[in-house]
Order: sequence, then structure tokens, then C-alpha cells
Amino acid sequence: MNIPIFNRWQVRNSINNAQISKRISELTAQNTRNQLRQTIEQAYADAKSALNTYRAREKQVEALQLTYEITEKRYEAGAANIVDFNLAKINVDNARSNLIQAKYDYLFRKKVLDFYLNKPLSFE
Repeated sequence: MNIPIFNRWQVRNSINNAQISKRISELTAQNTRNQLRQTIEQAYADAKSALNTYRAREKQVEALQLTYEITEKRYEAGAANIVDFNLAKINVDNARSNLIQAKYDYLFRKKVLDFYLNKPLSFE
């Protein structure tokens, strides 16, 4: 014979387990929200850093282009040798390559941030 009045505290234990499960679910949801917020903040910082790098590379290209032009004029005038001229040319080419890389890194970081902000992804 089974008497439902005393069931070895099963109902009480079930209620306690349900409350604990609910609290665990709430904490898991909060943790997920915090991780998402942290990911978005990191994406923003990465995009901002990539933009600063891109702007710095633009200035570097401008400076090295000016150096190249001056070295070219000096070479034509006989005041610089071929090694200096070639070195200036290599430096400006490397700076342009770095600029292109920085540009696409910035565009990628910006698209990642747009994704997290639920903006439609367009590749124009």
C-alpha cells in the first residue's frame, strides 16, 4: 500500500530541483548575454584599431611617395645613386601593399561589426 501523504519528501525535493534548474538557466542566459556584449565590444575595438591603422598607412604612403619623388629627382641630377633610388621605390611599393592590406582588414572588421548590429551585409 502506498500512502501519498508521506512520499519521502519527493515533492519538496522536486520543487527545490526545479528552482535550482531555473536559477541555473537564468545565470546561463545572463552569461551568454555578457559574452555577446563582450564580443561586440571587441569587434568595435578591432574596427576602430583597423581604421587607425589604415589612416596611418595612408600617411606613410604619402610620406614615402614624397621621399621617392625627391630621390628620383636627386638620381636624375646625379646626387643619388641607383641603390638609394631602388630602395626608395621598394619602400613606397611596400607601403602601398601595406595600405591595401590595412584597407581590406578595416572593411572586414567593419562588416563583422555590422553583422553584430544586425545591419544588412552589402558588398559595394
